[in-house]
Amino acid sequence: MSVFESVHGLLWKKIKSGCLAVEDFPIMELDVDGFFNTPAFDSEPSLVCLQEDYLGFYVVPIALANYFRSINFLIAAQSSLELKLYAPSVAMSYTAAYHTVGAFLALNGRLWLDEPPLRVENQGGLSRGQSGKIYTGYNKPVIAKLTKRNRWVYEDRKRSHKARWSELGCLFRSSDSKIPKSFQNLFDYSFKGSHKRVDDLIDYVRNPEKYRLGIRDCMTDFFGNIPLARHFSQYAGFGGDPHVHSALMNGDYVDPERLGDLAEAYYSFSHGLGMEVCRELCELQSSLGISSDLREKIMIRVHWPQPVDEPRTELIEDDELRERFSELWALFATVERSPESR
Repeated sequence: MSVFESVHGLLWKKIKSGCLAVEDFPIMELDVDGFFNTPAFDSEPSLVCLQEDYLGFYVVPIALANYFRSINFLIAAQSSLELKLYAPSVAMSYTAAYHTVGAFLALNGRLWLDEPPLRVENQGGLSRGQSGKIYTGYNKPVIAKLTKRNRWVYEDRKRSHKARWSELGCLFRSSDSKIPKSFQNLFDYSFKGSHKRVDDLIDYVRNPEKYRLGIRDCMTDFFGNIPLARHFSQYAGFGGDPHVHSALMNGDYVDPERLGDLAEAYYSFSHGLGMEVCRELCELQSSLGISSDLREKIMIRVHWPQPVDEPRTELIEDDELRERFSELWALFATVERSPESR
């Protein structure tokens, strides 16, 4: 179930029908507690979101912000791959995918929030001696999860790349969840030639597919290995296929062009995941029929306080991706000027 098919979808229906105005959203205006571009939390007695009733709104700006951050890295990965700069290509593909995963999680009811605002008691010195509640940054990422019962639950996470990728394992653990083709393709490359334990050799010969590993058979290893590609490419300067490299070092016959298989696999993964997220975002904004006022509210939370570089969309080779991304960017990164301001 999409997050907008939940109870929070009712909120959007009220806005579209005119029963609820954007001014009714306390999170969308400047107030005495400050201007929040992400949900704020209280940790006493347990972690709770202060904007829980409106949390569904944040899915759109959080998904868009993450996805917008990814595109120039994908373009850089593509250019590096064409030049056979394998380590930079893998590093850029990984970075693009890392940001896109944030959008993918949000669209699937899991908001990954890095150090969200936390309401605490002022101890007299944190804000010029004023008393009462103030806001500071929570010292850990927080994941807000929408359950099947349409309730948000909150958990903190470790600050690491591995923790972010491991969140996908939690999402895909259920056999009801659909694993995108982009993940399956990367898994097939990473675990090619790997099989389940074989006790009956004859049965294995007759039914090899029965023993083929799937993502759910080794999610911990699969998602745990993805950040390692970043480590080796970025810090060791190595982005070649390790098996092809070993074969070449041993003097075995192998096509040297296959050294780029790893970079090809990660670029294909990043591009494929980005395309899937882009399609879903385009469909979402189209189905919601977002008004100009609400579009402005979303845009503020996409670009403030941290703006995104202008995307070099003309360098995107994929026609569909270029067209869809340009549509999203025009909607949520372009300010409509009034006649008086021109």
